[in-house]
Amino acid sequence: MKNLLQEFFNSKSDSCPLECLAQEKMEKDFQEWFEKKDTTFKEAVEPLMLYLGKEHHPHVTCIVRNNIAELVEGFENHLTDEFLVD
Repeated sequence: MKNLLQEFFNSKSDSCPLECLAQEKMEKDFQEWFEKKDTTFKEAVEPLMLYLGKEHHPHVTCIVRNNIAELVEGFENHLTDEFLVD
């Protein structure tokens, strides 16, 4: 993640000192936001993952959207990379 942030905010060399300070603050704020967002997501989904693990077998998946949650069971599967286009 740190490399991604450094790449995203890679324009410091042409900036004046005040712009550098503002950019450093923006980088720090973004990093804090991203870490908080990641923690919040983990806290939200782990109870559902625990429920699936305790109450259902490994072929059951939960799909959650803003207005609906679905339990889906896969009964047949074929996996191939043959048709992936890069």
